[in-house]
Amino acid sequence: MMIKIDALYFLLLIQFSVILLVSAVYLFLKNRMYRALNLKTLKELAEAKNTIKESEMLKAEEHKQRLEVEEVQEVKATEELQVPQGGGEAVDEDRYIEILRDRDELITKVKEFEDKLQEKTKLLDEIQKKYEGKEEEYANLEKEYLILYRRQQDQGLP
Repeated sequence: MMIKIDALYFLLLIQFSVILLVSAVYLFLKNRMYRALNLKTLKELAEAKNTIKESEMLKAEEHKQRLEVEEVQEVKATEELQVPQGGGEAVDEDRYIEILRDRDELITKVKEFEDKLQEKTKLLDEIQKKYEGKEEEYANLEKEYLILYRRQQDQGLP
């Protein structure tokens, strides 16, 4: 028993095959585009997270340096306030002048440190401003991607 195929059925078969081929190519290209967009978004998110970690590390380092300077100042201040053994005898003038010089040097070092700290704080603020709006943008992109992915899953597309 031989199956006879009409020319009309043959044309319908060819058209159906072409439609399937075109839709497969379209879906392949669409999937490729979304995958590239997803990879780009993930890279940008990783970069933003690294920048945030670096800024937190800078803040921690600055805080640590500030504490060290404060400790040095407290030690020097307590040394200056100690009364010599002898119950109120006159303090040696050379020692007093030396203490004042050390105090002036410490004050200048503290001012230099504060200037450096302000520069780093400004740099940190600039970095945060740069990535401040990006978090919302990344969140929006991620939401759009999830919406598109859900639509694609609802339509039964791979």
